[in-house]
Amino acid sequence: DRKCDAYVGMQDIVKKWIVFCPLVAELKDPAMRPRHWASLMHLCGKSMTVNDECMLRDLWNLELHRSPEAVEEITDQSKQEAKMEKTLIKLADSWSGVDFKFDSYCTKDGVTDG
Repeated sequence: DRKCDAYVGMQDIVKKWIVFCPLVAELKDPAMRPRHWASLMHLCGKSMTVNDECMLRDLWNLELHRSPEAVEEITDQSKQEAKMEKTLIKLADSWSGVDFKFDSYCTKDGVTDG
């Protein structure tokens, strides 16, 4: 019977898992830094220790399924920041070997500047 408490309860849990599983995949991205995890925990109003021993149960207890859009915003932000960091590293590498030379010059009124 679909009106049975057990059926309704299991249906609710399965619906939450359908939302939860893709979020876990997003959170696994190496772009997630401690600041992003802090934002996530602030959003959920809960805390956990993020390390290699973190368990799926710990993520489930954050109740990420309650605000999937906000979680996705945080993970998207982490990915965008990681791209920017890579670009900045490339720029720094490209320009690190460039030596700028500064020369004095005269302004319109004949004053030497430099």
